[in-house]
Amino acid sequence: MQMAVKILSQIRFKHLLLLLLILYVIGNQSLAQKLLSRRINVSFKDKSIEELVKYLQNYEGIGFSYSRNLIQLDKKVSGHFKNTELKTVLDEIFKQSSVMYRYKAGIIILLPKPQNLDNLIITGTIKTIDEGLPVEYVGVQLSSSGKGTITDINGKFSMIIKKEDFNDSLTISSLGYKRASFLASSFTKNAEHVVYLKRRIIKLEELQVKASDYKIYKLGNKSKISFGSIYVDTQGQQTALFIENKKQKAGIISSVSFYLSRKGNVNSPFRLRIYKRKELSSIPGENLLNEVIIAKPNIKGAWFKIDLSQFHIELPRNGFYVAIEGIYPVDYLKENAGFHDVSDKEKGSIPNSISYGQRLGYSKKKGENTWHYSLAHTWFQLKEQNFNVMISAEIQTRK
Repeated sequence: MQMAVKILSQIRFKHLLLLLLILYVIGNQSLAQKLLSRRINVSFKDKSIEELVKYLQNYEGIGFSYSRNLIQLDKKVSGHFKNTELKTVLDEIFKQSSVMYRYKAGIIILLPKPQNLDNLIITGTIKTIDEGLPVEYVGVQLSSSGKGTITDINGKFSMIIKKEDFNDSLTISSLGYKRASFLASSFTKNAEHVVYLKRRIIKLEELQVKASDYKIYKLGNKSKISFGSIYVDTQGQQTALFIENKKQKAGIISSVSFYLSRKGNVNSPFRLRIYKRKELSSIPGENLLNEVIIAKPNIKGAWFKIDLSQFHIELPRNGFYVAIEGIYPVDYLKENAGFHDVSDKEKGSIPNSISYGQRLGYSKKKGENTWHYSLAHTWFQLKEQNFNVMISAEIQTRK
C-alpha cells in the first residue's frame, strides 16, 4: 500500500513539473508574441543596423543582446514604418544583412546567419598540454585588428572573421600560460581545432625588500556602502572610473578592486582594463594593461580585489582609469542554456528579461569621474545620473 502511494505521489509530482513547464513555455511564447506584435513608428535613411538597434533600445525600450565577434552591424539600411509591428520592422532591417534574430525571455538576441564566402565563423578548444583539461576565459585575438573573444567554461570559443583576416595571426593568451599564435585560416580548415597551452612559470630575481621602504595608498571610490548598481553585461560595454593621483606620486599599481552587487549574476566573468588619461579630452586613452585579464569573482555584495603586482604597471602622474568590461556569454548560442532570470521565481512569475552580467555598485555621492564606453566605440558620461561607481586601486610607492 505504501509503495502504491509513493508511486502515485511520484507520478503526480512529474505531472506537476510537466504542467509548470508547459505553462512557462506558453507564457514565454505569449510574451514573445506580445513584444513582436507591438506597433512602433520609426523612420531611417542610410543608418547602420547598430544605430537602429541603439535607437530601439533607447527610445522604444526593446532589449537586444549580441556579440560583435559573431555578427556585422555596420550595413546601411533605409526604411519608413508607421504603426507597424516590431516583427515586420526587424524582418525588414535584417533581410539584406548577415544577421538573424530570435527571442528569449524578453531579449532580442542577434545571431549570424549561415556563413558565406566572405565571412566565416571559426571555432576551437583550448586545453592544458599536461592534463588535457579545458581552459576557461582565454583571450583569443586577431593580431592586426585586435578583434577577439574568450573561451567559455568548456574551453571553447567561436568568432566571425572576414576574408581579409584569413592570413592574420590569432594570438591566444591567458594568465599562467605561455602565449600561442596560429594562422586564422588554420581554424577554418579544422572545425575541431584544439590548442594546447603550456603553463608559464614566472621566475623572479632575488631582491631584498624592506617593508619600511614602501607604502601602500588606496585611491578611487573606497565607499563601504552601495546605494545602487548598474549592469555591465554587453560585450564591449565598459564602465570606468578616473582615479586621481593628486600628489603625483611615482610607483606601481599593485591592485584594483570592484564592488559587485548581489543583484547581478555573481557567476559572470568580466575583463579588467586600465588606461592612461588623454590630456586634451580627459577620456581614457592608451591601454596600460596588455594582458587579457578575465576575472571570475563568484562573490556578491562585496569588494573583489585583483592583484596586479606581477605586471609592474607604472603609476601615471596625472592619474589613470580602471574599467570593467562586459563579456558576452557563448551560452547564448545554445538552445537549452540557463540564464539568471530577473524575476521572482518563488512567486512563479514568468521572467520578462534576463541578465548575464555583473552589477557594479555606486555610492550616493555624485562625481564627474565615471565614464562609459558605448557599443558605438565612444566614451561618454551620463549627464543626468553620473553615478560614482565603486572602483578603487592600491598603489605602491617608495617612502
